[in-house]
Amino acid sequence: MERINPHYNPEKLGLEMLTFDEPDMSYEFNTLCFWSTGDGRVYSASDSGCSCPTPFEDYEGADQKEVLQKLERVGSVEQAAYTFDSWNKSYDGKPLLPQSEKEQCLSWVKSNLAKRPAPIAYSPGERLVLPEIGKGFGFGS
Repeated sequence: MERINPHYNPEKLGLEMLTFDEPDMSYEFNTLCFWSTGDGRVYSASDSGCSCPTPFEDYEGADQKEVLQKLERVGSVEQAAYTFDSWNKSYDGKPLLPQSEKEQCLSWVKSNLAKRPAPIAYSPGERLVLPEIGKGFGFGS
């Protein structure tokens, strides 16, 4: 069974990806990624190492469901900001990337979280009719 790397082949998993790399690395990597499923769900992960391992190889999976189980779900723009800030620190405490990169990240996350389906709203006094228990759900109906 093929193992799909979400960093190298997000499209095979039905994902859109935004990625950030620490600058000036030679035979190593330090990468932060955000992925969107297109339906309002956003996930993130970071990976780092020397040139030997493949970036994000620990996140590979056979399908989207398997890969997403290994990633961190991002539920808000504030959580994305915290994730970005936590990753975006060099050893001396200075940011790796400029503020404009964080702004790009937060804008991307916000627009992708906005794709969530709207909750069903009911008007006051509107009657909600539920099916009888055991009916209409394939339980002996």
